[in-house]
This record gives sequence, C-alpha cells and structure tokens, in this order.
Amino acid sequence: MKVLVSILLFLVGAGLVAYSYVASLVSLAGDVERTAQTGDDASAFAMIVDFVMSGEIPQVTSYLYFGLLLIALAVVNLIRRRSKKENYDDYDVSEE
Repeated sequence: MKVLVSILLFLVGAGLVAYSYVASLVSLAGDVERTAQTGDDASAFAMIVDFVMSGEIPQVTSYLYFGLLLIALAVVNLIRRRSKKENYDDYDVSEE
C-alpha cells in the first residue's frame, strides 16, 4: 500500500510539473503568435530561442512547486521506516 501511494504521489507530482511547463510554452506561443502577426517573423523566432536558452522557470510556478512537493513526499514516504512500536502492534503476542 505504501508503494502504491508513493507511485501515485509521484505521478501526480510529475503531471503537475509537466502541466507547469506546457502552460508556460502555451503562453510563450501566444506571445510569439502576436509578434508574428505584426510581420516580424525573425523577432518571433528570436523570442523562442531566447526563452529556451535562458532556462527561465515557467510562469505557472505554483503548479511547479506543488508538484515538486508531491514528488518529495513520495520519496520520503518510501524511505521512511516504521517505528518499532508500529511493528509490534501488528502481531498478537498475548498469551493464552
């Protein structure tokens, strides 16, 4: 169960990070389209190259940070060990 929860958290986190980057690229595409409609195609291409080369973080950073948080929680959930008390509670050691 612990592994399944960790996998689901990781997948949701990766999906949020991917959504953040896709939304950023869609926003950039809108800016490029407006620039290209004015007839300045070279400037539109330069805008794309500048964005890719600069390595800017996406504009939808809340999804990016929340996705990274979920990925971190998934990894911590897999690494975390159960306490000895929790292990002993699983077994019935009562004497009859």
